[in-house]
Amino acid sequence: MPDSRPNDFIADLSGLPSSTISTDSNPFNAFITACNNDLTTIRNAYESHRTKRNAAQAETFLRPGAQLAPDTILRDLLARRAVDERNCLVIWARPPAHILALAQKVQAKMTAILPDSWQHWLMPLHNMHLTVVEAAFSQTPAEIHALVARLRPHLPPIAHYTTTHRARLVRPYVSMDTSAFALSFLPAAGEPELSTQPPPGSATGCAPMSAAAAPVCAGDAYTYHHLRRDVYALVAQAGVQPAARYQVPSAHITLGRFVGATGESIGAEEARAFVRAVEEINQWLAATYAANNDPVETAEWIIGQERGLDVRYGPVWYGGGKSLIVGEGF
Repeated sequence: MPDSRPNDFIADLSGLPSSTISTDSNPFNAFITACNNDLTTIRNAYESHRTKRNAAQAETFLRPGAQLAPDTILRDLLARRAVDERNCLVIWARPPAHILALAQKVQAKMTAILPDSWQHWLMPLHNMHLTVVEAAFSQTPAEIHALVARLRPHLPPIAHYTTTHRARLVRPYVSMDTSAFALSFLPAAGEPELSTQPPPGSATGCAPMSAAAAPVCAGDAYTYHHLRRDVYALVAQAGVQPAARYQVPSAHITLGRFVGATGESIGAEEARAFVRAVEEINQWLAATYAANNDPVETAEWIIGQERGLDVRYGPVWYGGGKSLIVGEGF
């Protein structure tokens, strides 16, 4: 089955030399090792990835003859001309209510700046998700069901993992390309904690895959990348080797996708206005949330708030599919 990848956040622009990435069977552990298990280095890699990526995409938009790259599969689904046959098995984190409210604000701002000719689809709030690990993608229903059967006995420790291992994300930012736009986050690195948390642990002291009764692992040294490492390991130990396409340092939730006609050039003035407007939205996000200590108006997201991890299968693109289990929140 073809690998269709709209909204391709796959290229690693973290700035880490590829030669420093080990051949560890767990790619997330390899990345952490390349960063010397250092919070600041991990955080900088995430920031470098998203800012370099946006800069490269801005150049693409401003290039003469540039075109949007609409999601043709989604376009056909919306027109009821197709059935999505890309069956996957994934582990998601679901945004809590205050992050969904922020996403809705940003969707409204993006809608206001998009030219009328740029047909787009907005991700419904109830479908929004952050992909922690993609265990399998673009397989047949029979292949996915076989993996589900293998994973099912091991689901509770995976889904409930964030009750004892809490990674914090901050600093929202609009990431965009010619096919889609998303809200991305960085691992926290010393920002004031606005949610009540247990005493901090450390990334070295937080043993992967500890029992549910173990002390809570919190504190910024345990990053989102550490969480991804651990969930990847749990899935692999259950006998399902994750595909893990999204190994790059990115934590993003899709906000919308372009679904217009293929092959239409972007007007130069429209492109300039769009790139400038995205920069202005990111300036607003930084001014409003980067140093905001208000626990009500916050963009701090501790993975596992309200709901634990969502293990989901089927045609999960665009937020579809079915949940096998949703973990306990806090």
